[in-house]
Amino acid sequence: MSGFEIAGIVLGAFPLAIETLDKYREVAKRFRFWHKIRLEYQKCSDNLTYYQLTYKMHLKLLLLPLVVSDDKIRELLADPGGKAWKDQVVSDLLLDRLQESYELYLRHITSIAEVMQKLNHELAVNEDTIQQAISTSKGPIISRLKQAMSKDGMEYQLYKLKFSNGATVRNELFAELKDLLERMKGLLDMSKETQLVGKRALAIKASTIDAAICSFFVHANKLYRALTSAWNCYCQQQHCVHLLLQHRTNKKSEFEVLFTKSLESSWEVRQTRIVEGDDVTIGQLKKPTGSNQVSMFRGPTHREKQPIKSSLRTKSQTPTMDTRRAIPAVTLITATTLADDTDVPQISSLCISLDQGDEPCCGFLPEEDCRYYVYKLSLLQMRTPSSITLDEILRGRVQPAPTRRQRYSLALILASSFLQLLDTPWLPATWSKSDIIFTSAAADSAVFALDQPHLSRGLVAPGNTEKKATTFLHSLDLLGIILLELCFGAILENHMYRKKWPPGSNEAEKAAFDLMAAREWQVEVNEEAGPDYFEAIVWCLGGHRGTLPEVWRREMLQKVVQPLERCRQFLSGREIGSGDT
Repeated sequence: MSGFEIAGIVLGAFPLAIETLDKYREVAKRFRFWHKIRLEYQKCSDNLTYYQLTYKMHLKLLLLPLVVSDDKIRELLADPGGKAWKDQVVSDLLLDRLQESYELYLRHITSIAEVMQKLNHELAVNEDTIQQAISTSKGPIISRLKQAMSKDGMEYQLYKLKFSNGATVRNELFAELKDLLERMKGLLDMSKETQLVGKRALAIKASTIDAAICSFFVHANKLYRALTSAWNCYCQQQHCVHLLLQHRTNKKSEFEVLFTKSLESSWEVRQTRIVEGDDVTIGQLKKPTGSNQVSMFRGPTHREKQPIKSSLRTKSQTPTMDTRRAIPAVTLITATTLADDTDVPQISSLCISLDQGDEPCCGFLPEEDCRYYVYKLSLLQMRTPSSITLDEILRGRVQPAPTRRQRYSLALILASSFLQLLDTPWLPATWSKSDIIFTSAAADSAVFALDQPHLSRGLVAPGNTEKKATTFLHSLDLLGIILLELCFGAILENHMYRKKWPPGSNEAEKAAFDLMAAREWQVEVNEEAGPDYFEAIVWCLGGHRGTLPEVWRREMLQKVVQPLERCRQFLSGREIGSGDT
Protein backbone atom coordinates (compact mmCIF):
# COMPACT_ATOMS: atom_id res chain seq x y z
CA MET A 1 0.00 0.00 0.00
CA SER A 2 1.47 3.36 -1.05
CA GLY A 3 1.83 6.29 1.32
CA PHE A 4 -0.63 8.23 -0.77
CA GLU A 5 -3.24 5.49 -0.33
CA ILE A 6 -2.67 5.53 3.47
CA ALA A 7 -3.25 9.31 3.41
CA GLY A 8 -6.72 8.65 2.00
CA ILE A 9 -7.50 6.03 4.64
CA VAL A 10 -6.48 8.45 7.40
CA LEU A 11 -8.82 11.05 5.93
CA GLY A 12 -11.67 8.54 6.24
CA ALA A 13 -10.90 7.86 9.91
CA PHE A 14 -11.95 11.35 11.06
CA PRO A 15 -15.61 11.30 9.98
CA LEU A 16 -15.92 7.79 11.42
CA ALA A 17 -14.81 9.01 14.84
CA ILE A 18 -17.03 12.11 14.65
CA GLU A 19 -20.04 10.02 13.65
CA THR A 20 -19.51 7.62 16.55
CA LEU A 21 -19.15 10.50 18.99
CA ASP A 22 -22.37 12.05 17.73
CA LYS A 23 -24.29 8.80 18.17
CA TYR A 24 -22.96 8.46 21.69
CA ARG A 25 -24.19 12.00 22.50
CA GLU A 26 -27.67 10.88 21.47
CA VAL A 27 -27.48 7.82 23.72
CA ALA A 28 -26.19 9.91 26.64
CA LYS A 29 -29.15 12.25 26.33
CA ARG A 30 -31.63 9.36 26.28
CA PHE A 31 -30.07 7.82 29.41
CA ARG A 32 -29.97 11.27 31.01
CA PHE A 33 -26.29 11.54 31.83
CA TRP A 34 -25.54 14.10 29.07
CA HIS A 35 -24.94 16.93 31.57
CA LYS A 36 -22.11 14.92 33.12
CA ILE A 37 -20.09 14.55 29.92
CA ARG A 38 -21.24 17.57 27.86
CA LEU A 39 -18.12 19.70 28.35
CA GLU A 40 -15.70 16.85 27.72
CA TYR A 41 -17.76 15.71 24.76
CA GLN A 42 -17.74 19.20 23.20
CA LYS A 43 -13.99 19.49 23.68
CA CYS A 44 -13.43 16.09 22.07
CA SER A 45 -15.79 16.92 19.20
CA ASP A 46 -14.11 20.28 18.56
CA ASN A 47 -10.68 18.65 18.50
CA LEU A 48 -11.79 15.99 16.04
CA THR A 49 -13.41 18.59 13.76
CA TYR A 50 -10.39 20.91 13.95
CA TYR A 51 -7.84 18.22 13.12
CA GLN A 52 -10.05 16.84 10.38
CA LEU A 53 -10.19 20.29 8.73
CA THR A 54 -6.46 20.78 9.28
CA TYR A 55 -5.61 17.43 7.75
CA LYS A 56 -7.96 17.99 4.80
CA MET A 57 -6.47 21.43 4.12
CA HIS A 58 -3.00 19.95 4.37
CA LEU A 59 -3.87 17.32 1.77
CA LYS A 60 -5.33 20.01 -0.49
CA LEU A 61 -2.11 22.03 -0.29
CA LEU A 62 -0.21 18.84 -1.03
CA LEU A 63 -2.33 18.04 -4.07
CA LEU A 64 -2.66 21.49 -5.64
CA PRO A 65 0.77 21.52 -7.38
CA LEU A 66 0.40 17.85 -8.38
CA VAL A 67 -3.16 17.61 -9.73
CA VAL A 68 -4.23 20.17 -12.31
CA SER A 69 -7.92 19.30 -12.29
CA ASP A 70 -10.02 20.77 -9.46
CA ASP A 71 -12.53 17.98 -10.07
CA LYS A 72 -9.82 15.41 -9.36
CA ILE A 73 -8.97 17.10 -6.05
CA ARG A 74 -12.64 17.22 -5.04
CA GLU A 75 -12.98 13.54 -5.95
CA LEU A 76 -10.04 12.61 -3.74
CA LEU A 77 -11.20 14.61 -0.73
CA ALA A 78 -14.81 13.43 -1.04
CA ASP A 79 -13.94 9.74 -1.29
CA PRO A 80 -11.35 8.85 1.39
CA GLY A 81 -9.75 5.50 0.65
CA GLY A 82 -11.39 5.30 -2.79
CA LYS A 83 -9.85 4.16 -6.09
CA ALA A 84 -8.50 7.62 -6.87
CA TRP A 85 -6.09 7.34 -3.93
CA LYS A 86 -4.50 4.30 -5.60
CA ASP A 87 -3.45 6.36 -8.65
CA GLN A 88 0.24 5.57 -9.13
CA VAL A 89 0.78 8.70 -11.22
CA VAL A 90 -0.19 11.00 -8.34
CA SER A 91 1.88 8.90 -5.94
CA ASP A 92 4.92 9.33 -8.21
CA LEU A 93 4.30 13.07 -8.40
CA LEU A 94 4.20 13.15 -4.59
CA LEU A 95 7.61 11.47 -4.50
CA ASP A 96 8.96 13.96 -7.03
CA ARG A 97 7.68 16.89 -4.99
CA LEU A 98 8.82 15.81 -1.52
CA GLN A 99 12.11 14.26 -2.72
CA GLU A 100 14.35 13.71 0.36
CA SER A 101 11.41 14.31 2.73
CA TYR A 102 9.29 11.59 1.11
CA GLU A 103 10.16 8.66 3.43
CA LEU A 104 9.82 10.72 6.62
CA TYR A 105 6.55 12.18 5.35
CA LEU A 106 5.14 8.70 4.80
CA ARG A 107 6.18 7.61 8.29
CA HIS A 108 4.29 10.59 9.72
CA ILE A 109 1.18 9.62 7.76
CA THR A 110 1.48 6.07 9.09
CA SER A 111 1.83 7.45 12.63
CA ILE A 112 -1.32 9.53 12.17
CA ALA A 113 -3.13 6.38 11.05
CA GLU A 114 -1.99 4.65 14.23
CA VAL A 115 -3.10 7.60 16.39
CA MET A 116 -6.53 7.60 14.77
CA GLN A 117 -6.81 3.86 15.34
CA LYS A 118 -6.04 4.34 19.05
CA LEU A 119 -8.46 7.27 19.25
CA ASN A 120 -11.26 5.30 17.64
CA HIS A 121 -10.56 2.43 20.00
CA GLU A 122 -10.69 4.87 22.90
CA LEU A 123 -14.09 6.01 21.63
CA ALA A 124 -15.12 2.33 21.50
CA VAL A 125 -15.82 2.39 17.78
CA ASN A 126 -15.10 -1.33 17.55
CA GLU A 127 -16.87 -2.39 20.80
CA ASP A 128 -19.85 -4.61 19.94
CA THR A 129 -21.59 -3.78 23.20
CA ILE A 130 -21.47 -0.03 22.60
CA GLN A 131 -22.56 -0.37 19.02
CA GLN A 132 -25.49 -2.49 20.15
CA ALA A 133 -26.43 0.10 22.77
CA ILE A 134 -26.34 2.83 20.15
CA SER A 135 -28.52 0.87 17.77
CA THR A 136 -31.18 -0.03 20.42
CA SER A 137 -31.22 3.27 22.32
CA LYS A 138 -34.29 4.50 20.44
CA GLY A 139 -36.59 1.73 21.73
CA PRO A 140 -39.40 2.04 24.33
CA ILE A 141 -38.50 3.29 27.82
CA ILE A 142 -39.12 -0.10 29.44
CA SER A 143 -36.82 -1.77 26.94
CA ARG A 144 -34.16 0.85 27.59
CA LEU A 145 -34.42 0.33 31.36
CA LYS A 146 -34.15 -3.42 30.95
CA GLN A 147 -31.14 -2.89 28.71
CA ALA A 148 -29.54 -0.62 31.33
CA MET A 149 -30.05 -3.31 34.07
CA SER A 150 -28.67 -6.13 31.93
CA LYS A 151 -25.07 -7.26 31.86
CA ASP A 152 -24.51 -5.35 28.61
CA GLY A 153 -26.14 -2.30 30.12
CA MET A 154 -23.70 -2.43 33.02
CA GLU A 155 -20.85 -2.56 30.55
CA TYR A 156 -22.32 0.48 28.85
CA GLN A 157 -22.41 2.35 32.17
CA LEU A 158 -18.77 1.44 32.65
CA TYR A 159 -18.09 2.91 29.20
CA LYS A 160 -19.76 6.13 30.38
CA LEU A 161 -17.25 6.30 33.20
CA LYS A 162 -14.47 5.40 30.80
CA PHE A 163 -15.39 8.32 28.56
CA SER A 164 -15.54 10.71 31.48
CA ASN A 165 -12.22 9.51 32.90
CA GLY A 166 -10.48 9.01 29.53
CA ALA A 167 -9.83 12.68 28.87
CA THR A 168 -6.13 12.33 29.69
CA VAL A 169 -5.57 9.59 27.11
CA ARG A 170 -7.55 11.44 24.46
CA ASN A 171 -5.66 14.67 25.12
CA GLU A 172 -2.37 12.84 24.73
CA LEU A 173 -3.54 11.40 21.42
CA PHE A 174 -4.71 14.81 20.21
CA ALA A 175 -1.36 16.33 21.21
CA GLU A 176 0.43 13.62 19.25
CA LEU A 177 -1.86 14.30 16.30
CA LYS A 178 -1.09 18.01 16.48
CA ASP A 179 2.66 17.37 16.58
CA LEU A 180 2.54 15.05 13.56
CA LEU A 181 0.49 17.50 11.50
CA GLU A 182 2.90 20.33 12.34
CA ARG A 183 5.83 18.15 11.31
CA MET A 184 4.13 17.29 8.01
CA LYS A 185 3.47 20.97 7.38
CA GLY A 186 7.16 21.66 8.02
CA LEU A 187 8.18 18.98 5.51
CA LEU A 188 5.76 20.44 2.99
CA ASP A 189 7.26 23.91 3.50
CA MET A 190 10.74 22.47 3.03
CA SER A 191 9.62 20.86 -0.21
CA LYS A 192 8.45 24.29 -1.41
CA GLU A 193 11.91 25.69 -0.68
CA THR A 194 13.44 22.75 -2.55
CA GLN A 195 11.17 23.50 -5.49
CA LEU A 196 12.20 27.15 -5.44
CA VAL A 197 15.85 26.12 -5.50
CA GLY A 198 15.09 23.74 -8.35
CA LYS A 199 13.20 26.42 -10.27
CA ARG A 200 16.08 28.83 -9.74
CA ALA A 201 18.51 26.23 -11.08
CA LEU A 202 16.27 25.70 -14.11
CA ALA A 203 16.04 29.46 -14.61
CA ILE A 204 19.83 29.78 -14.49
CA LYS A 205 20.14 26.90 -16.93
CA ALA A 206 17.54 28.45 -19.23
CA SER A 207 19.30 31.79 -19.04
CA THR A 208 22.59 30.12 -19.97
CA ILE A 209 20.96 28.35 -22.91
CA ASP A 210 19.29 31.60 -24.00
CA ALA A 211 22.64 33.36 -23.97
CA ALA A 212 24.18 30.51 -25.97
CA ILE A 213 21.41 30.67 -28.58
CA CYS A 214 21.73 34.44 -28.89
CA SER A 215 25.46 34.07 -29.53
CA PHE A 216 25.14 31.04 -31.80
CA PHE A 217 25.78 33.20 -34.87
CA VAL A 218 29.44 33.34 -33.77
CA HIS A 219 29.73 29.54 -34.19
CA ALA A 220 27.80 29.67 -37.46
CA ASN A 221 30.25 32.25 -38.79
CA LYS A 222 33.24 30.15 -37.76
CA LEU A 223 31.82 27.02 -39.37
CA TYR A 224 31.20 28.88 -42.63
CA ARG A 225 34.78 30.12 -42.67
CA ALA A 226 36.09 26.63 -41.88
CA LEU A 227 34.04 25.09 -44.70
CA THR A 228 35.01 27.70 -47.30
CA SER A 229 38.69 27.28 -46.42
CA ALA A 230 38.43 23.58 -47.32
CA TRP A 231 36.10 24.14 -50.29
CA ASN A 232 38.88 24.18 -52.88
CA CYS A 233 38.17 21.30 -55.25
CA TYR A 234 38.04 21.72 -59.03
CA CYS A 235 34.36 20.62 -59.04
CA GLN A 236 33.06 23.44 -56.85
CA GLN A 237 30.31 24.33 -59.32
CA GLN A 238 28.90 20.81 -59.01
CA HIS A 239 28.35 21.13 -55.26
CA CYS A 240 25.61 22.57 -53.09
CA VAL A 241 25.31 22.76 -49.31
CA HIS A 242 22.09 22.41 -47.29
CA LEU A 243 22.22 23.40 -43.61
CA LEU A 244 19.53 21.82 -41.40
CA LEU A 245 17.55 24.51 -39.58
CA GLN A 246 16.84 23.71 -35.94
CA HIS A 247 15.13 25.15 -32.90
CA ARG A 248 17.97 24.65 -30.45
CA THR A 249 17.32 23.95 -26.77
CA ASN A 250 20.88 23.35 -25.58
CA LYS A 251 24.34 24.89 -25.80
CA LYS A 252 25.84 22.27 -28.10
CA SER A 253 27.54 23.62 -31.17
CA GLU A 254 26.49 20.95 -33.66
CA PHE A 255 25.37 21.22 -37.26
CA GLU A 256 23.77 18.80 -39.67
CA VAL A 257 24.76 19.52 -43.25
CA LEU A 258 23.86 17.86 -46.55
CA PHE A 259 26.51 18.04 -49.26
CA THR A 260 25.15 17.37 -52.76
CA LYS A 261 27.39 16.65 -55.73
CA SER A 262 26.47 16.35 -59.39
CA LEU A 263 27.93 13.24 -61.07
CA GLU A 264 27.75 12.23 -64.71
CA SER A 265 24.39 10.45 -64.53
CA SER A 266 23.22 10.95 -60.95
CA TRP A 267 23.44 13.07 -57.83
CA GLU A 268 25.21 12.13 -54.64
CA VAL A 269 23.82 13.35 -51.32
CA ARG A 270 26.05 13.05 -48.26
CA GLN A 271 24.52 13.63 -44.83
CA THR A 272 27.01 14.81 -42.20
CA ARG A 273 27.13 16.00 -38.63
CA ILE A 274 29.72 18.64 -37.82
CA VAL A 275 30.65 19.04 -34.18
CA GLU A 276 32.68 21.84 -32.69
CA GLY A 277 35.49 20.75 -30.37
CA ASP A 278 38.86 21.88 -29.11
CA ASP A 279 42.23 20.27 -28.57
CA VAL A 280 40.90 18.07 -25.77
CA THR A 281 37.68 16.89 -27.43
CA ILE A 282 37.25 14.11 -29.98
CA GLY A 283 34.45 11.94 -31.27
CA GLN A 284 34.57 8.30 -30.21
CA LEU A 285 32.80 6.22 -32.87
CA LYS A 286 31.19 2.81 -33.07
CA LYS A 287 32.56 0.27 -35.51
CA PRO A 288 30.98 0.35 -38.97
CA THR A 289 28.11 -2.08 -39.46
CA GLY A 290 25.66 -2.92 -42.21
CA SER A 291 25.86 -3.03 -45.98
CA ASN A 292 28.13 -0.90 -48.11
CA GLN A 293 25.73 -0.97 -51.06
CA VAL A 294 24.34 2.35 -52.31
CA SER A 295 20.78 1.92 -53.57
CA MET A 296 19.48 3.78 -56.61
CA PHE A 297 15.91 4.93 -56.94
CA ARG A 298 13.79 6.94 -59.34
CA GLY A 299 13.92 10.70 -58.91
CA PRO A 300 10.89 12.84 -58.08
CA THR A 301 8.49 14.18 -60.67
CA HIS A 302 7.59 17.45 -58.97
CA ARG A 303 9.72 19.50 -61.38
CA GLU A 304 7.58 18.48 -64.33
CA LYS A 305 4.75 20.56 -65.72
CA GLN A 306 2.09 18.64 -63.81
CA PRO A 307 1.08 20.01 -60.37
CA ILE A 308 3.02 18.53 -57.51
CA LYS A 309 1.26 15.75 -55.63
CA SER A 310 3.76 15.00 -52.91
CA SER A 311 3.23 13.78 -49.38
CA LEU A 312 4.67 15.48 -46.33
CA ARG A 313 5.67 13.75 -43.15
CA THR A 314 7.22 14.57 -39.82
CA LYS A 315 9.48 12.49 -37.62
CA SER A 316 6.55 11.35 -35.52
CA GLN A 317 4.97 9.60 -38.50
CA THR A 318 5.96 6.17 -39.76
CA PRO A 319 8.84 6.65 -42.19
CA THR A 320 9.10 4.90 -45.50
CA MET A 321 11.91 2.48 -46.29
CA ASP A 322 15.26 4.29 -46.43
CA THR A 323 17.67 3.44 -49.23
CA ARG A 324 20.64 5.23 -47.78
CA ARG A 325 23.89 3.57 -46.84
CA ALA A 326 23.92 3.83 -43.10
CA ILE A 327 26.98 5.19 -41.32
CA PRO A 328 27.22 4.36 -37.58
CA ALA A 329 25.84 6.86 -35.13
CA VAL A 330 28.21 9.22 -33.36
CA THR A 331 28.80 9.04 -29.63
CA LEU A 332 30.75 12.02 -28.33
CA ILE A 333 33.02 11.62 -25.33
CA THR A 334 34.51 14.82 -23.96
CA ALA A 335 37.69 15.46 -22.01
CA THR A 336 39.69 12.90 -23.98
CA THR A 337 43.17 14.22 -24.56
CA LEU A 338 44.35 14.04 -28.14
CA ALA A 339 47.89 12.85 -28.69
CA ASP A 340 50.09 14.83 -31.08
CA ASP A 341 50.13 11.87 -33.44
CA THR A 342 46.34 11.40 -33.45
CA ASP A 343 44.96 9.56 -36.46
CA VAL A 344 42.17 12.13 -36.96
CA PRO A 345 43.48 14.07 -39.96
CA GLN A 346 43.06 17.70 -40.78
CA ILE A 347 40.81 18.18 -43.79
CA SER A 348 42.52 20.08 -46.58
CA SER A 349 39.92 19.31 -49.26
CA LEU A 350 36.42 18.59 -47.97
CA CYS A 351 35.29 17.05 -51.25
CA ILE A 352 38.10 14.49 -51.21
CA SER A 353 37.78 13.72 -47.48
CA LEU A 354 34.05 13.00 -47.80
CA ASP A 355 34.69 10.51 -50.61
CA GLN A 356 37.65 8.70 -49.07
CA GLY A 357 37.75 6.07 -46.33
CA ASP A 358 35.14 4.07 -44.50
CA GLU A 359 35.64 5.68 -41.09
CA PRO A 360 32.66 7.77 -39.93
CA CYS A 361 34.94 10.65 -38.89
CA CYS A 362 36.64 11.98 -41.98
CA GLY A 363 38.74 14.58 -40.16
CA PHE A 364 38.57 18.06 -38.70
CA LEU A 365 38.46 21.60 -40.00
CA PRO A 366 40.66 24.05 -38.04
CA GLU A 367 39.22 27.43 -37.09
CA GLU A 368 40.83 29.84 -34.63
CA ASP A 369 40.61 28.28 -31.15
CA CYS A 370 38.59 25.19 -32.04
CA ARG A 371 38.15 22.36 -34.50
CA TYR A 372 35.12 21.16 -36.40
CA TYR A 373 34.96 17.37 -36.62
CA VAL A 374 33.07 16.11 -39.67
CA TYR A 375 31.14 12.84 -39.34
CA LYS A 376 29.60 10.99 -42.27
CA LEU A 377 26.10 9.76 -41.41
CA SER A 378 24.70 8.48 -44.70
CA LEU A 379 25.16 8.46 -48.46
CA LEU A 380 22.42 8.52 -51.06
CA GLN A 381 22.59 8.48 -54.84
CA MET A 382 19.69 9.51 -57.05
CA ARG A 383 19.17 10.33 -60.69
CA THR A 384 17.96 13.87 -60.01
CA PRO A 385 17.86 15.95 -56.84
CA SER A 386 14.62 15.48 -54.93
CA SER A 387 13.46 18.49 -52.94
CA ILE A 388 10.65 20.99 -52.60
CA THR A 389 10.83 24.61 -51.46
CA LEU A 390 8.90 26.45 -48.78
CA ASP A 391 7.46 28.68 -51.48
CA GLU A 392 6.02 25.66 -53.30
CA ILE A 393 4.51 24.30 -50.09
CA LEU A 394 2.80 27.59 -49.27
CA ARG A 395 1.44 27.77 -52.81
CA GLY A 396 -0.40 24.52 -52.22
CA ARG A 397 1.66 22.31 -54.50
CA VAL A 398 1.77 19.39 -52.08
CA GLN A 399 -0.86 16.90 -51.03
CA PRO A 400 -1.96 16.64 -48.35
CA ALA A 401 -1.54 20.23 -47.23
CA PRO A 402 0.42 20.78 -43.99
CA THR A 403 -1.69 20.70 -40.84
CA ARG A 404 -1.92 23.59 -38.42
CA ARG A 405 0.43 21.82 -36.02
CA GLN A 406 2.99 21.23 -38.77
CA ARG A 407 2.84 24.85 -39.94
CA TYR A 408 3.24 26.26 -36.43
CA SER A 409 6.14 23.91 -35.67
CA LEU A 410 7.80 25.03 -38.88
CA ALA A 411 7.22 28.68 -37.92
CA LEU A 412 9.10 28.08 -34.65
CA ILE A 413 12.02 26.40 -36.42
CA LEU A 414 12.34 29.21 -38.97
CA ALA A 415 12.13 32.00 -36.38
CA SER A 416 14.66 30.30 -34.10
CA SER A 417 17.02 29.64 -37.03
CA PHE A 418 16.67 33.25 -38.17
CA LEU A 419 17.83 34.42 -34.73
CA GLN A 420 20.80 32.05 -34.87
CA LEU A 421 21.93 32.77 -38.43
CA LEU A 422 21.21 36.40 -39.29
CA ASP A 423 24.38 38.45 -39.81
CA THR A 424 26.17 35.33 -41.07
CA PRO A 425 26.87 34.23 -44.67
CA TRP A 426 24.31 31.48 -44.16
CA LEU A 427 21.45 34.01 -44.12
CA PRO A 428 22.05 37.11 -46.26
CA ALA A 429 19.47 39.86 -46.76
CA THR A 430 18.51 38.50 -50.16
CA TRP A 431 17.23 35.17 -48.83
CA SER A 432 13.79 34.04 -49.93
CA LYS A 433 11.27 31.25 -49.40
CA SER A 434 12.88 29.37 -52.28
CA ASP A 435 16.09 29.07 -50.23
CA ILE A 436 14.25 26.94 -47.64
CA ILE A 437 14.05 23.42 -49.02
CA PHE A 438 12.80 20.04 -47.85
CA THR A 439 14.69 17.05 -49.15
CA SER A 440 13.68 13.46 -49.69
CA ALA A 441 15.94 10.71 -48.45
CA ALA A 442 13.69 7.67 -48.70
CA ALA A 443 12.68 5.10 -51.26
CA ASP A 444 9.56 7.11 -52.06
CA SER A 445 11.17 10.26 -53.40
CA ALA A 446 7.88 12.18 -53.27
CA VAL A 447 7.80 12.11 -49.46
CA PHE A 448 9.47 15.03 -47.70
CA ALA A 449 10.19 15.67 -44.03
CA LEU A 450 8.36 18.87 -43.18
CA ASP A 451 10.06 19.15 -39.79
CA GLN A 452 13.52 19.15 -41.37
CA PRO A 453 13.86 22.37 -43.37
CA HIS A 454 17.26 23.07 -44.88
CA LEU A 455 18.85 26.35 -45.93
CA SER A 456 20.35 25.92 -49.38
CA ARG A 457 23.65 27.70 -49.91
CA GLY A 458 26.68 27.76 -52.14
CA LEU A 459 29.96 28.14 -50.28
CA VAL A 460 31.45 31.40 -51.48
CA ALA A 461 33.42 34.05 -49.67
CA PRO A 462 30.94 36.48 -48.01
CA GLY A 463 30.68 39.98 -49.41
CA ASN A 464 30.12 43.27 -47.59
CA THR A 465 28.06 45.14 -50.14
CA GLU A 466 24.82 45.34 -48.11
CA LYS A 467 24.18 47.81 -45.35
CA LYS A 468 23.64 46.04 -42.04
CA ALA A 469 20.57 48.08 -41.04
CA THR A 470 18.91 47.38 -44.37
CA THR A 471 19.73 43.69 -44.03
CA PHE A 472 18.15 43.52 -40.60
CA LEU A 473 14.93 45.35 -41.46
CA HIS A 474 14.35 43.60 -44.77
CA SER A 475 15.03 40.16 -43.30
CA LEU A 476 12.69 40.68 -40.33
CA ASP A 477 9.91 41.93 -42.61
CA LEU A 478 10.30 38.85 -44.78
CA LEU A 479 10.28 36.56 -41.73
CA GLY A 480 7.13 38.24 -40.41
CA ILE A 481 5.38 37.69 -43.74
CA ILE A 482 6.41 34.02 -43.80
CA LEU A 483 5.13 33.53 -40.24
CA LEU A 484 1.87 35.18 -41.33
CA GLU A 485 1.57 32.84 -44.32
CA LEU A 486 2.31 29.80 -42.15
CA CYS A 487 -0.33 30.95 -39.69
CA PHE A 488 -3.09 30.81 -42.30
CA GLY A 489 -1.54 28.35 -44.77
CA ALA A 490 -1.85 30.83 -47.65
CA ILE A 491 0.49 33.23 -49.43
CA LEU A 492 0.26 37.00 -49.10
CA GLU A 493 0.17 37.83 -52.82
CA ASN A 494 -3.13 35.96 -53.27
CA HIS A 495 -4.83 37.67 -50.34
CA MET A 496 -7.30 40.54 -50.73
CA TYR A 497 -5.16 42.80 -48.53
CA ARG A 498 -2.28 42.58 -51.02
CA LYS A 499 -4.48 43.02 -54.08
CA LYS A 500 -5.55 46.39 -52.74
CA TRP A 501 -1.99 47.68 -53.31
CA PRO A 502 -0.07 48.12 -56.58
CA PRO A 503 2.32 45.29 -57.52
CA GLY A 504 5.31 47.67 -57.42
CA SER A 505 7.60 48.68 -60.25
CA ASN A 506 10.75 47.33 -58.56
CA GLU A 507 11.77 45.09 -55.66
CA ALA A 508 11.89 47.95 -53.15
CA GLU A 509 8.35 49.09 -53.96
CA LYS A 510 7.05 45.54 -53.98
CA ALA A 511 8.58 44.93 -50.53
CA ALA A 512 7.00 48.14 -49.19
CA PHE A 513 3.54 47.23 -50.48
CA ASP A 514 3.94 43.66 -49.15
CA LEU A 515 4.71 45.05 -45.71
CA MET A 516 1.67 47.34 -45.67
CA ALA A 517 -0.60 44.50 -46.73
CA ALA A 518 0.91 42.18 -44.12
CA ARG A 519 0.27 44.72 -41.37
CA GLU A 520 -3.39 44.82 -42.35
CA TRP A 521 -3.59 41.03 -42.41
CA GLN A 522 -1.92 40.60 -39.03
CA VAL A 523 -5.01 41.87 -37.19
CA GLU A 524 -6.66 38.50 -37.91
CA VAL A 525 -3.86 36.46 -36.32
CA ASN A 526 -5.08 36.76 -32.73
CA GLU A 527 -8.42 35.19 -33.63
CA GLU A 528 -6.75 32.48 -35.74
CA ALA A 529 -3.75 31.47 -33.64
CA GLY A 530 -3.95 33.27 -30.29
CA PRO A 531 -1.98 36.04 -28.57
CA ASP A 532 1.41 34.30 -28.61
CA TYR A 533 1.54 33.92 -32.38
CA PHE A 534 0.13 37.44 -32.75
CA GLU A 535 2.89 38.84 -30.53
CA ALA A 536 5.56 37.17 -32.65
CA ILE A 537 4.25 38.57 -35.93
CA VAL A 538 3.70 42.08 -34.58
CA TRP A 539 7.31 42.24 -33.40
CA CYS A 540 8.65 41.09 -36.77
CA LEU A 541 6.46 43.48 -38.78
CA GLY A 542 7.44 46.65 -36.95
CA GLY A 543 7.56 46.00 -33.22
CA HIS A 544 11.34 45.74 -33.36
CA ARG A 545 11.88 49.22 -34.81
CA GLY A 546 12.99 50.73 -31.50
CA THR A 547 15.19 47.81 -30.47
CA LEU A 548 18.89 48.55 -30.04
CA PRO A 549 21.17 46.59 -32.40
CA GLU A 550 23.15 45.02 -29.55
CA VAL A 551 20.08 43.50 -27.86
CA TRP A 552 17.78 42.59 -30.74
CA ARG A 553 18.55 38.86 -30.53
CA ARG A 554 17.60 38.60 -26.88
CA GLU A 555 14.44 40.63 -27.46
CA MET A 556 13.56 38.48 -30.47
CA LEU A 557 14.04 35.37 -28.33
CA GLN A 558 11.54 36.74 -25.80
CA LYS A 559 9.07 38.34 -28.22
CA VAL A 560 9.11 35.86 -31.11
CA VAL A 561 10.77 32.50 -30.44
CA GLN A 562 9.42 31.85 -26.96
CA PRO A 563 5.81 32.85 -27.82
CA LEU A 564 5.91 30.58 -30.88
CA GLU A 565 7.23 27.78 -28.69
CA ARG A 566 4.32 28.24 -26.28
CA CYS A 567 1.94 28.18 -29.21
CA ARG A 568 3.40 24.91 -30.48
CA GLN A 569 3.32 23.36 -27.02
CA PHE A 570 -0.35 24.25 -26.70
CA LEU A 571 -1.15 22.49 -29.97
CA SER A 572 0.99 19.48 -29.01
CA GLY A 573 -0.89 19.13 -25.73
CA ARG A 574 -4.23 18.32 -27.35
CA GLU A 575 -5.53 16.26 -30.22
CA ILE A 576 -6.02 18.16 -33.43
CA GLY A 577 -9.22 17.27 -35.22
CA SER A 578 -9.71 16.98 -38.94
CA GLY A 579 -10.86 20.58 -39.02
CA ASP A 580 -7.51 21.90 -37.71
CA THR A 581 -5.84 22.47 -41.04
